[in-house]
Amino acid sequence: MTTHETRTWNNAKYPPPEIEGDDTQYAGRDGAMGKVRELVSVAYFGADENTFTEVQRLAELAGVKVERATVSRRVRGVLNFSQDPQVEHGVIAYFDPDFVPYFRSGRVPLDVKRDTAEVLELLVAVGATVRGKVVGVVGAQGGVGSTTLSIWLARELANLGRSVALIDMCPESAGLDMYYSGVDTPGNRWADLTGQGELLSGRLNDSLPEWKKVRVLSADDRGGVPSGAELGVKAISALSQVNQFTVLDLPQSCKAATSPEHSWLAWCDVVLMLCRTDELGIVQGQLAFDALRKENSVHVVAFGKGSKGMLAHIATRLGVPEVHPFRHQRGITNDLARGLAPGDRAKTRCASDVRALVKRIVEIEA
Repeated sequence: MTTHETRTWNNAKYPPPEIEGDDTQYAGRDGAMGKVRELVSVAYFGADENTFTEVQRLAELAGVKVERATVSRRVRGVLNFSQDPQVEHGVIAYFDPDFVPYFRSGRVPLDVKRDTAEVLELLVAVGATVRGKVVGVVGAQGGVGSTTLSIWLARELANLGRSVALIDMCPESAGLDMYYSGVDTPGNRWADLTGQGELLSGRLNDSLPEWKKVRVLSADDRGGVPSGAELGVKAISALSQVNQFTVLDLPQSCKAATSPEHSWLAWCDVVLMLCRTDELGIVQGQLAFDALRKENSVHVVAFGKGSKGMLAHIATRLGVPEVHPFRHQRGITNDLARGLAPGDRAKTRCASDVRALVKRIVEIEA
């Protein structure tokens, strides 16, 4: 971090903060502590409202939350900002000693108005260690409804009150928003992010179109996610910091270990792999499952006629305890043409299948 290189981190000159009336001992460099404090991502110590408000503003851009330490709320942060009473807008920044193996030790003085880049850098570093669940959806072959399922899953998770982002990870995609008549909705698409450098979580999330309480990063007529994995990784990292669930509509190319898109799988806490129920579909599903399960927790989803006997047969062939159904919804193509989005028909068997999948994903979260 450039902050570490250009600032002097000094323990003796900048001692730990104190809260008036608080007899709790702060953790020292040896890790000793008198009373246990609640651990939060970022803690602020001080009475100056202007300084605290500025730290809050920068934290929102970085996608992390700042907790204020008081006599009644005794907290310690992975990253801490202690008001410097000698300097207007001044703080002393330091990482908790328990996290020194991951971050720089010592303390550094900063002006939150003047040194915004340095403060943001510290906040982004903390934000990168905290994220929600990432769910990848990929087809073993084309035409199995992986994009429809991705959109539907995100919608159902949002219906449960979770914060959700949906990312179109297919480089050749025409755009997820075409599935729910959202093409003209204001907000950034992939083409707007090219050349932006580091993506700040809160700023990126707020810049995206919202559909059914889901933040959507989609392709449009200017193109999809750029070739190579770098910008895709930045987007996954940023949005998963500020959402409880991030759903990825993944390209089939991610299954190949030599493809740049393969690195996106490493971000997934669970992968849903869809395959057809005919013999060729099962064989292709087995090959895809064998490639995916080497590095991921994979749940198999059968697209098509989902009888119990067929699901059991596929489970036996793939060597998995169960296969989840995703029964084809008749007329879904016509529904999309008429402006009906995935999930608008809530009483179909397909909708029941999606809700069951969401229930399983939430169980994984717990």
